[in-house]
Amino acid sequence: MMREDEKVTPQMNRNDETTGEGGSMQDVADELSAVADQHKGLKTLVLVLGLVIVALFIFVVYAIANKATEQLIALDNGEDQPIAEAAPSTPQPSQAAVSDVISAGNYRVVRPAGSELLSAIASERELLLHFRRADGSDTLILVDRVSGKQTPVSVPK
Repeated sequence: MMREDEKVTPQMNRNDETTGEGGSMQDVADELSAVADQHKGLKTLVLVLGLVIVALFIFVVYAIANKATEQLIALDNGEDQPIAEAAPSTPQPSQAAVSDVISAGNYRVVRPAGSELLSAIASERELLLHFRRADGSDTLILVDRVSGKQTPVSVPK
């Protein structure tokens, strides 16, 4: 029989308690430290790229605000900012009355008789004027900004 002071379970070595399939606790701690070191580089990369994105965003906002401020100051000073170069003027037709001639800068366009100007659209190369007559028909006049040539187009009702 067993003596009373003996334990039922055998005595275990302290090193045997920490030993398992994965190795000792020191091995596990070393492995976790190595994994943490690997992720430290990724964390640094993410942090740096995040700061770069924030800096670029701030730069874009600054550039937009600076450009808008320049334009507002130019408007407040009354400076004219040319949209396009002025083309050579066309000779004024002699049959048109003074009230029927629309002039803007170097362009002189004869307004069709009995019509009113509805819209004017300008681009880099041309100016388009839209006139409507009393009978409802339309006339479009296309003015070439480089040569000053005018091309009327009638659109019946």
